[in-house]
Amino acid sequence: MSRFLAEPITTKTIANLLSTRSVEVYIDVDIVNIPMHPDVPDTICVAVFDGHGGSAVSTYIAENIVEAITATEAFKKDHKSPESLAVALCEGFMAADEMLKNHPEFGASSDEMGSTGLFAIVTPKDVVCANVGDSRCILSNAKIPEVLQLSVDHKPDLEFEKQRIVAAGGTVFRGRVCGGVAVSRSFGDLWFKRNVELKPHQQLVTSEPCVRVQRRHPADEFLVLCCDGIFDVMSNDQLRKFIRNKLKNNIKDPKDIAEMLLEECLAKGSRDNMSAVIVLFDAAFKK
Repeated sequence: MSRFLAEPITTKTIANLLSTRSVEVYIDVDIVNIPMHPDVPDTICVAVFDGHGGSAVSTYIAENIVEAITATEAFKKDHKSPESLAVALCEGFMAADEMLKNHPEFGASSDEMGSTGLFAIVTPKDVVCANVGDSRCILSNAKIPEVLQLSVDHKPDLEFEKQRIVAAGGTVFRGRVCGGVAVSRSFGDLWFKRNVELKPHQQLVTSEPCVRVQRRHPADEFLVLCCDGIFDVMSNDQLRKFIRNKLKNNIKDPKDIAEMLLEECLAKGSRDNMSAVIVLFDAAFKK
């Protein structure tokens, strides 16, 4: 995310997470499989956690984020409406970061270690997406010319991010918070969150996510979650065109598409972590 590899790691593993009549999800080795709550059997969740400074924070959050979300009052009261799920995601992200901060092993070692977080809940009617950092979620709809980006790239140079950073006593230097971390929202990065006079959402770097609810449509083709290693070498439109091209050439297996995507980005020169989740909806199989 903010550090490049000296040379790319070319080994990759693809695994099947879910296969139902309407949705197939495949994931690469950098992403943890996270089952949804048993009370919502028609709902799945997919996520990307792109660590920087080490993998401990991303692994910890991936292992604990679902518990943090389902433990919120919003989820306990109503785990089906998109509005409640949006609140649960927001509260769950903040709670997971507090769990990390108070953890005896990670609390003291996460000052300069952090992770992006991109989490999408797919229900029969909606996609509810929450994110911190610069991992990105896009949705392709056959009837809409533009790619729908459901996440926000949290860069310190964004005006509303810069305002919070400056208000917290910080600066943005060369696109980084106080010359340090390259994202303005993340899990971990606790050095930027230690001002006891500020609330968590007011800190130099915050784990408060941006959340978007997108109504599902029969023309929805696919949902893609990727870390920035993909988008370093591909735009949203290029990614959409790449996947559509594979579908038109009768490559309908998301596993194959995901593997081809990673190989394409590697060939284009991406030197950052590359993780991708592809969710195919019914409309994708009609091409």
